[in-house]
Amino acid sequence: MLAGAVLSCVGQRISSVIAGQITLQWDFSDDLRRMKTTLESVAALLEDAEKQSMNEKTVWLWLKRLKDAAYAISDIIDEFEADTQWIQQPTEKMSTLKKGLLQLATMVPCLTVHPKIKLANKVKALRQQLKEITDQHTSFTLNISPSINMCNIPDERATSSTVDKTVIVGRTGEMQIIIHHLTKSLADDFTVFPIYGIGGIGKTTLTKMILSDALFKDYSRVWVYVSQILDSDKIGISTISQLSEEQSHLTEQQMIHNQLAKLLAEKKILIVLDDLWGNDGSKFDKLKEMLKSSKETNIFSTSQLGERYLKELLGLSFLQDLKSSSENSGVFNDDDDDQVTRLTMHDLVHDLAISVMADEFLDGSIQDNANRSNCRYALIKDFSKPLESYVYSPANIKALHFLDCGKIGLHEVAFSSAKNLRVLDISECCIQRLPDSIGDLKQLRYLNAPGVRHERIPDCITKLFKLMYLSFHGSSAIKALPESIGEMNGLMYLDLSDCSSIEKLPGSFGKLVKLVHLNLSKCSQVSGGVSESFESPHQSRIFELI
Repeated sequence: MLAGAVLSCVGQRISSVIAGQITLQWDFSDDLRRMKTTLESVAALLEDAEKQSMNEKTVWLWLKRLKDAAYAISDIIDEFEADTQWIQQPTEKMSTLKKGLLQLATMVPCLTVHPKIKLANKVKALRQQLKEITDQHTSFTLNISPSINMCNIPDERATSSTVDKTVIVGRTGEMQIIIHHLTKSLADDFTVFPIYGIGGIGKTTLTKMILSDALFKDYSRVWVYVSQILDSDKIGISTISQLSEEQSHLTEQQMIHNQLAKLLAEKKILIVLDDLWGNDGSKFDKLKEMLKSSKETNIFSTSQLGERYLKELLGLSFLQDLKSSSENSGVFNDDDDDQVTRLTMHDLVHDLAISVMADEFLDGSIQDNANRSNCRYALIKDFSKPLESYVYSPANIKALHFLDCGKIGLHEVAFSSAKNLRVLDISECCIQRLPDSIGDLKQLRYLNAPGVRHERIPDCITKLFKLMYLSFHGSSAIKALPESIGEMNGLMYLDLSDCSSIEKLPGSFGKLVKLVHLNLSKCSQVSGGVSESFESPHQSRIFELI
């Protein structure tokens, strides 16, 4: 459920708000501090709660309520930031009118007091709700330090070297290849032979077959199930018990090392470390030093693809990596496909995401979808209906993607009720005109709206101060962008490729100080130098102009 990750992010946001010293007519920073303290007090229990939630429905429901409350806190903070975005210190670049409005807001508090009252009331109510939820943890047996009791919990995945070759089909070829390579290294005093891969592909079974091969009949053989914690003392005690055929009760590390030295001396040993996790090289080096006392030691390690591989996999799953040999010029030629690398999500990561977010994901094509009340991420195939016909609480939706809607006109109510939407993809819709309700999505960070068939983009889109990605690709009917587009101070990526009717960029365009990627390919009518439009240079800007 990843409740811990959500609570951690929200706690950081609360800290940022408090540190920012937001000035209010009513000081609710105390409420925020109390909420942060409440989250911190329950955070120590979340690891154990996540484990128990897999089998205990009541714990699962408690975590869900806690995560929902954390999302609500985040939404409140976003709402306040959006409502007070224009209340800032005057700058030299502001127009005289805007400076005058800011001075008026300072002189007349009633102009700014409304969002503050609304936020203060919501914060107080949510703080009470959060306290009620967290207090419920006393109904469960949750351990602050579950690792202390781990040794008392039997591991159902524990293995032994026993194998019945009559029920194994295949793997003979792989076994012979490994034995061939291993034979070459038998002359060495110490060899480590890792067999690694994702769980369930047969690493342990293959190792059992190798261990039982006649090649190792003269070897003392040891099998140790390691799992996620690499404990060299535990491995040493297990090795001593198997070699001496007596239960070892040694506790001191030096005594374990001394006993191993006696048992391993002048022997040929084959040790299997099954289900080895982690990437702590220092621990493994310590283990190798402990086992080097024998005449010949060979270590087989069956390893899961651990944390490092998972991080790399996740890191490659969502990136769009743009590389160019002409980095100095900052210009891409649209025909040079070899300069652009696009990475799609790995199947394993996709399955992982679906599994983790199963209770929050809605597929509108599935009848009687069970996630109508929990939905935060939605795929919908018919946007002629209001969102309320798909979900109970549209305001909870964070990401919305309409699929296969090319024959249906975009309706005003398609997304207007999703006030906290961060991602909106209408790339597979028939967009006759972008609705004015788009300006109500104050939390929007990503908007993909290609192929707009109207010559005008509503001016209210420039009020989306948090928007970072905007694409109107292929909207050949658009004749001009809103004059106030420079107010979108969060915009970083703008795709206007194939917007062939645009003749010039608005005068405020140069105020997009965070813009790092601009695509104007096939916009041949745009006049004037693009680089000269910006008020300040930016070394990392990328322009696609051809």
